[in-house]
Amino acid sequence: MGRQWWMGTGSIVDFTSPDAEEWWREQVKRVLRQGVEGIKMDDGDGYYLKEDVRLADGRRGGEAAWQLGGLHRISLQLALDEVHPGAGVLFGRSGWIGQHAVGHTWAADQGSDFWSLRALVVATLSAAASGMSNWSHDVGGYLGHRLVERCPPELLVRWLQFGCFTPLMQGAFPLCA
Repeated sequence: MGRQWWMGTGSIVDFTSPDAEEWWREQVKRVLRQGVEGIKMDDGDGYYLKEDVRLADGRRGGEAAWQLGGLHRISLQLALDEVHPGAGVLFGRSGWIGQHAVGHTWAADQGSDFWSLRALVVATLSAAASGMSNWSHDVGGYLGHRLVERCPPELLVRWLQFGCFTPLMQGAFPLCA
């Protein structure tokens, strides 16, 4: 049954339940069979689970929250491998110990401002030092300066310059001027 959370009424998928994981993977495979060969995974991590949440494996929310992102990644990678063996690509936002072994990691939703670009440089160096070789970010940011304005041209140029030195480039270019 759904409950109020930051995205409205609903629930995350409990990837500690084999039945729930299989259900989710089958839903994903329906889309992949239509020709989709890549997934940009957002949410599913569970870091916002309340302590009173009880998961299928018996743990409380806080005990398993950091592992749910990895379980989500594994489920999506299995779906990709089953439908598009050796061809599908997974971009996952969440990143904790061991998750660099499944798919690519993207740095999530930076604001389109110079402060966010500087913070991204630090995050990229940290990711590299942690062994993440498949790292990506939204060139130009995602949310727009002050969450309203578009990415200014000078910032986009600087972000593109930085992006050339990261393993993977992708962008939220519609938000840029």
